[in-house]
Amino acid sequence: MGEVASWEKSLTLDVPMGHMAVLPLMCSLAAADAADGALVRWPSGVVDADGEELARIRASVRYDDGLVADIAESSAPPLDGAALERALAARMDAWAAETRAGRAKAGPLAPVLPELFDRTWLMGERVSCLYPNGRAFAEGRLAALDVWGRVTVVDDAGAEIEFSPEQAGIAPATR
Repeated sequence: MGEVASWEKSLTLDVPMGHMAVLPLMCSLAAADAADGALVRWPSGVVDADGEELARIRASVRYDDGLVADIAESSAPPLDGAALERALAARMDAWAAETRAGRAKAGPLAPVLPELFDRTWLMGERVSCLYPNGRAFAEGRLAALDVWGRVTVVDDAGAEIEFSPEQAGIAPATR
């Protein structure tokens, strides 16, 4: 990325604390809404169709008379801050409404899972599974995303490898 622009926002969330594990994914989906043709890079971030990084997303949560999300985005060139703010507000409001309506009982991503699956970069493609230190430990096809934000990679022998963002990451396969 060239010169980096930043955008930060705090907003109060009306979802259960247990949903916060998927906040980076939800914020990434919102940021992808703000850029034409953008895709979500699991577990957080936004890329174009070629995998070029459009934005990095950081999200943290604190409690201050309710759950407050502190969201930061950095990108080069910068995403439109007003468009990002509108997309984020729309996504978070819709997520809260779906949760209140009981459509997130299976897990926090249940209301957006089909769309998120379709908009996740590398879904259905060959990926490398990476330890947090960046070392690869397996390769296979990115096959699934669940309601808690975990992914499943199917290796060449057909074994399913499931992991959360805290456990590992993914990147395009090297071969």
